[in-house]
Amino acid sequence: MTRMSEVIVSLVTSDDFIVGAQVLAHSLRRVNVSVPLWLLVVPEVSERARDALASSGFDRVVVVDPIPNPNPSHVASWVTCGFTKLRIWQLDMLGVGRVLYIDADCVVLKNPEHLFDRLDRVDLAAAPDLFPPDNFNAGVLLIRPCSATFDRLLRNAPAVKSYDGGDTGYLNAMYPEWYTMDSAARLPFGCNAQRTMRVFTRKCPNYWSDTVDLCILHYSSSPKPWQIDVAYDPDEPVSVNDHPDVIFAKLRRSCSTVPKRNLDVVRLETPFRDEAGHAAWLPATFDEGMALHLISFGLYSSDDEAWLSKFRTAYARIRDERPAGSIPQRIHQIWLGDLKGAPADMRRRASRIRDLHPDWDYRLWTDDDVIDMEMRRRDLFDAADTAVGRADVLRWEIMFQYGGVYLDVDFDVLSPLDDLVTRYSAFVGFGSTGHVEIMNSVIGCTPRLSFASDVLDAMTSTNRDRSATALMDATGPGMLTRFCGNELDLGRMVRESIVVLPSAVLFPLPNTMRALCDADKRRFRTQYSFAMHHWSASWQRSPPEPSPPTRFDDVIRNIVDKRAPPSNLRDIHAAISKFI
Repeated sequence: MTRMSEVIVSLVTSDDFIVGAQVLAHSLRRVNVSVPLWLLVVPEVSERARDALASSGFDRVVVVDPIPNPNPSHVASWVTCGFTKLRIWQLDMLGVGRVLYIDADCVVLKNPEHLFDRLDRVDLAAAPDLFPPDNFNAGVLLIRPCSATFDRLLRNAPAVKSYDGGDTGYLNAMYPEWYTMDSAARLPFGCNAQRTMRVFTRKCPNYWSDTVDLCILHYSSSPKPWQIDVAYDPDEPVSVNDHPDVIFAKLRRSCSTVPKRNLDVVRLETPFRDEAGHAAWLPATFDEGMALHLISFGLYSSDDEAWLSKFRTAYARIRDERPAGSIPQRIHQIWLGDLKGAPADMRRRASRIRDLHPDWDYRLWTDDDVIDMEMRRRDLFDAADTAVGRADVLRWEIMFQYGGVYLDVDFDVLSPLDDLVTRYSAFVGFGSTGHVEIMNSVIGCTPRLSFASDVLDAMTSTNRDRSATALMDATGPGMLTRFCGNELDLGRMVRESIVVLPSAVLFPLPNTMRALCDADKRRFRTQYSFAMHHWSASWQRSPPEPSPPTRFDDVIRNIVDKRAPPSNLRDIHAAISKFI
């Protein structure tokens, strides 16, 4: 093992922590570390903040994609990038063999390089947390990078509960044997001395001054020391006996005199695995296919735990039945509104769908296709004042009239769908949302099946409430989940070969991980995955566009009633011209 393969690493995911990172690097230089100092940053860290790092003491800045926190969190900054620390396990891709990771809200008071020797005996070492002490705190970690370990940690993140909602709780759940491992895995408390300990023992200061051999001081909790003003004598040298906030203030002052240096900036690219292939047949059990995420009950009904049991039983009875389906080999997608506003990846994904299904019909439905279309629920379609509300109705109208497979435009198809359409009369799938929730973003159905018409009849108007919740309850997943739970009895599902597939089949990517880069999303693909939903949901984040008149009689009625404002006359003329 060469010294060059040992690296001290920190992480910054927002401009707010740049000051902390600067002081950390300066403190490491003051104790004469000889190994390279690297800083991981996400693309959201500004260029101005990165420029400030030139006088920080770091040797290399590594730009990495953020990893969102899949858990509800009380810390706002954890949501979009709270698990980015897991990237340190990928540093083997850059030739690193051993990593000492230190949070950016730490300062180093003694050279910590001797800790690397512990990795001769273990793959991970950490210091005890304040409570409980048989768990470790993830602010300082000593690890052997391994891309295979990273893959395991990323894939399990949505399914493993974190007791603190962050990476410390998660990593303890993934390394439950830490406390009983080889003693090399347990760093002394002074290697991650949380200042909170000093606060807890301020009436007995000897706990801190006499029992803690300070090596790495961790400013856990808030406020951070760069967010407060501290009175101190700037001419006094830094002393481990100083108050923690004074230690930081002195280091920050001397940090300002560090000369600038040329930073090596690299990008850690995660390989994109886009291999095509046939999915294995469906999971042997329903629960095996639902194992990618935790499930909580009560989102749409207090009865949904019983619903889940019914769907589990139906799956077990239908899965290995003799093929009874006759779903046509047609793929339908919908884009209502200006095609210029369509997602950039839509054409790429549609091209892949056609490549995997060369003998299938493919159709992208647009506004022009529905003007004269006969609909079972034209009233509901016309009443919807958002594109997503109209699309919710339209997909089931298409399924009832034409049959085939409907896919949202933010789906990647990973494997040909032939096996599914020959097996069942209708299929939908559970989403990886952490709830009992059946999604309407992929549907397989034979033409004129009463299942589709019954779903249409179950839809209700949103009463012009454009909120995401109202739409999902009236025409989206909420409506579909309640319909399947309340109206589909077990006998009908088995008799008509209607199956609700477990999440691994069509929704292997948990929605809490939708902010991942595409390369990392593919890590959630399973051997059973036919498709992957990217959970784009742009309509939930932007105001819906107004609904233009689409039927000729609506246009004429607006003119006769003189209810169309003059500013819309050009639009009215354009709409009428479609019928001439």
